[in-house]
Amino acid sequence: MHRYAYRMHIEVLDYVFYATTQVGRVYRTGPFIGNYALMYALFREHYWRTEVPNYADVPWAVYREDLRRWDDRLYIFPARPVEPTFRTVRQTFNTMEESYRLLRVRNSQMPDWGQAEVIAPESQFVTYVLSTDAIPWRIRLIRLGKWWAACRVILESALDTPEIRTARNVWIRAEPDRGRSRPVYLALEDLNVQPYRVLGMVRSLPNTVVWDVHFQASLEIWVCRFSDERVTLPGLSAVRFAWKVQS
Repeated sequence: MHRYAYRMHIEVLDYVFYATTQVGRVYRTGPFIGNYALMYALFREHYWRTEVPNYADVPWAVYREDLRRWDDRLYIFPARPVEPTFRTVRQTFNTMEESYRLLRVRNSQMPDWGQAEVIAPESQFVTYVLSTDAIPWRIRLIRLGKWWAACRVILESALDTPEIRTARNVWIRAEPDRGRSRPVYLALEDLNVQPYRVLGMVRSLPNTVVWDVHFQASLEIWVCRFSDERVTLPGLSAVRFAWKVQS
């Protein structure tokens, strides 16, 4: 079976908003992009059930049904921000007129007024993709977040076929040719092997995002070489979309 690894670069072209945390009427967007969001954005043709999402109907995103098809075939890790490009701004919004507010469907999952701390345009993110099939495209425009913000995605292939082996006492990191190691973001609930040590964490749904992760137990790893770094990643047998939340 073939094995492919990619590094995915994401450039934000508009204001990206999703409510990671809420304090009163302030909705804060986390400093990451979730891997489930990336799956839906990149493979929307598999999930688009109606022309316009109707949040009053049965769940529009059903993680178990939607993501199980990718088990052992493809996995995208959460995306980390690239410094110093990443920045956020706070915006005040009022998205609904009073007449519509009285008639709108309850529990629409869209805040109607308040302040949003959003990811600003020109922010960049990076993540990694493991696959058993070659991905045919290299550049794609996608939309992310509750405001459907446009983002440009550029896919970079690993220089060689990933080295696949089973190992113990492994740190999941990216080691650049120059400078300090870079974090690799993981979705905690997607891991088949629980980590021994986690140095960074952001709690969110549907997955808790962690980085600087150390495994003592044995797990499959893929060692991938890119133009300016060497990356150690949990292999396809060590990660699986967990389907924990039915939204």
